[in-house]
Amino acid sequence: MGVAVWCFCACLVSACVGASAPEARHAEATPAGGQVKVAPMLVATMRRISVELARQGLVPDAHAFAGFLPGGNHATFPVHVPADTCLTIVAIATKNVSDVDAALYTPEGDLVVVDSEPDPHPTLQVCSGKTASDLYYVMQLYDGDGSFVVLSFFGTRASLPAAARVIGGRPAFAEAAPLRDTSEDPLLSLREGMHKRGFTQALDPIVFPIAQQERIRTGLPIAAATCYTVAAFGSEGVQDLGLRVLDDHGVERSVGEGARGQAALQMCAHDAGSYVVETQARDGAGQVTLVVFRATAVATGGETGLWLGQRTAAKTN
Repeated sequence: MGVAVWCFCACLVSACVGASAPEARHAEATPAGGQVKVAPMLVATMRRISVELARQGLVPDAHAFAGFLPGGNHATFPVHVPADTCLTIVAIATKNVSDVDAALYTPEGDLVVVDSEPDPHPTLQVCSGKTASDLYYVMQLYDGDGSFVVLSFFGTRASLPAAARVIGGRPAFAEAAPLRDTSEDPLLSLREGMHKRGFTQALDPIVFPIAQQERIRTGLPIAAATCYTVAAFGSEGVQDLGLRVLDDHGVERSVGEGARGQAALQMCAHDAGSYVVETQARDGAGQVTLVVFRATAVATGGETGLWLGQRTAAKTN
């Protein structure tokens, strides 16, 4: 099932920070008329929360996320935490949703922090050290179908109790791992993270040169009822990699996300087939190492147990 999720400028807080009308940054699916549709109740609630948090010294991030999820489904967004910064992330959902959980993961799949309280407004805070951190925010609706909004605020570690008083519940906190812990050997870190979650290496690492804007396609044999993690690591000189998987009908199944010359994605397949991994050097040139891990859908929990990349096959016509 496709999930329409939009990233847009934080019009929700325009009342307190004087922001102009929202402009869509990117869209997983384009809403009718090209504009983001957000439930009025969510706009009003997030405006109130933003005003109250601003009084506590919390500054809203420039962008928010919004969308709709059926119960039992999840959405994933990339999150950047600048160096020496604490980021508080708040999610709320419409009244039909009574239980929403949220978590932050490293690109290697290690859990950083989770708010699994049985309420519809999970709140997380993560603080970085001397280096910035790129993480993935995963939210899941456990009870009820509805729209949601996710908004981030910059503040200090001491601001978390204030956020708890404003939003309610028990916000979760974590220190982001130092960048060197996950990037000195990113391939080793990814392999360890995959093994912890029941994934095994499906293919030997594939190494190939790539030129600026070049697209390289690699065959990927697929087993039935199996989930896959695909990751690409660029050498020095490769600044931005695009990564996607196409099935044996040429349908795009998953699109990778990443930064600093790395990208990763995940997907599950019901039937066996011969898929293709496409790697593109969007910025820079050099050498790419491509790795693939797999696990049974039962072991991973299927699509709902994945956290990397964006699944796209359900959106095709």
